[in-house]
Amino acid sequence: MSQEQASPTTIYNLITMKSNPSQRRFAFIIGAIVVLISLLSVPFVRIQLVELQAYQPAIFSTVICFELITAYVIYSQFKINRSPSVLVLVAAYLFSGGMSSVYILTFPRVFAENGLFHAGTQTSVWLYVLSHTGFPLAIALYMMIESKFANVHYSARTAKRLGLYTLIGVVLLIIGLTYITTHFKNQLPIVLSQGKLTPLFIYGLGLPMVFITLLTLIVYYKRTKASTVTSTWLCVAILASMLVRKRISRLMSKGETRHYECYVNPISGETGGTLRGHLVGFRDRTEEERIDELKNEFVSIISHEIRTPLSSIVGFIEILATRAVTEEKRAKYIETIHKESLRLSNLINDFLDLQRLDSGRQEFHFQSLDAVLLLREIVEQWQGKDDHEAELHTASERIFIQGDEDRLKQVFHNLISNAIKYSPGATKIDIYVETDNGKVLIKIQDYGLGIPADALDKLFTRFYRVDNSDRRKIGGTGLGLSIVKEIIEAHHGKVVVDTELGKGSIFIVQLIEVDTE
Repeated sequence: MSQEQASPTTIYNLITMKSNPSQRRFAFIIGAIVVLISLLSVPFVRIQLVELQAYQPAIFSTVICFELITAYVIYSQFKINRSPSVLVLVAAYLFSGGMSSVYILTFPRVFAENGLFHAGTQTSVWLYVLSHTGFPLAIALYMMIESKFANVHYSARTAKRLGLYTLIGVVLLIIGLTYITTHFKNQLPIVLSQGKLTPLFIYGLGLPMVFITLLTLIVYYKRTKASTVTSTWLCVAILASMLVRKRISRLMSKGETRHYECYVNPISGETGGTLRGHLVGFRDRTEEERIDELKNEFVSIISHEIRTPLSSIVGFIEILATRAVTEEKRAKYIETIHKESLRLSNLINDFLDLQRLDSGRQEFHFQSLDAVLLLREIVEQWQGKDDHEAELHTASERIFIQGDEDRLKQVFHNLISNAIKYSPGATKIDIYVETDNGKVLIKIQDYGLGIPADALDKLFTRFYRVDNSDRRKIGGTGLGLSIVKEIIEAHHGKVVVDTELGKGSIFIVQLIEVDTE
């Protein structure tokens, strides 16, 4: 370490200036207010407020400005006393401000649907974790260097050079952490699932972050006694940072998001219109929000999925009606029209099936069915589709179930179709028919994209599609698996999935075996 010993003359600045009782008392009041606000906000931590797109940018732009201004102020003090420990403090605030900037840029639906820099759903949360773990660790490093090099002061030239190196180092560190959390987003442990923090975040990351910050605060206060202006307000900053982390760590991953509405109406007197008071109403509107969300999804799906095949059909019919085309092109256009017509028909059938299932008007005609024979017939129809070979494996030549033949065919056609669509790089799918303690297990296995762990909870909900660029181009309404689940549950069975990202999925339909003897 390049250094020069301190001169006998004492240098006074914000870092070394002693704090007086009134300054410490004022800092204590600010800290108490921060604690009080945090405690008052705890009961509302699970309530879903009205979504405001500008909220995150507004809050974090303020935070970023304060952190960068603080870094600049501390750097100006570093230029005066040129102590190595102060440079660490500058780096701490630069890191915090820079990471906050990247956090808001990668936050979903602020500047881009999934965040900038090809971010994923886990990116911004992991950046938050790294940022808020790095700050208390930097303060701990600051204390360590302060104790070992308290009497060391750099020359003006060395201090200027080290300040530049520190800035470059912090920027490179932020770039490196951003690269890891964006380009390896699918390999990172899941800390956010369906908008809720997972137990891994709460107990594995959130609580340790709070503990580390609390320990740093205790040690720092014990060592400094808030004796200087800088140490006094740094204690307040560490406290505020800890309380924010503690509040976030209280967010539980279980339970649904609920929506509440509060409204106030004036009460006027019978004569003169005198204001007598106000009527305050408070109600739960979670179900209405759920219905609105389904309606919006429905409109979005309809506008895209129906318009696309219709546009193709109309376009090719206009070409055939107005232009002279070769026989080869005519056959190709007619084949495309037929394909898009089937797609449109299947889409409409999905909506009709869903409506019948919802209203309870879907009729099921149960009979004894040979599951092996049923699957063999279905597999033969998919043989060779999109260059995929479908192979049937059976534990016995005849396995009987009780069910509606048409509806079960619909289920297995849907699952096999998905297995082929979502394994574009593979050439094979396997179908197994097995028995297990009075149950029939029908497994459809593909060797394709797999399903992210954070998508499994919503996989069988209506209109849900995994938000991934590899899947977005495949198309679909997000209704197929929902219909599959409802049909199988009407047969007193269940459907589950076992998957590994990048290696494929196995959908397992479990039905009751019947004895025909």
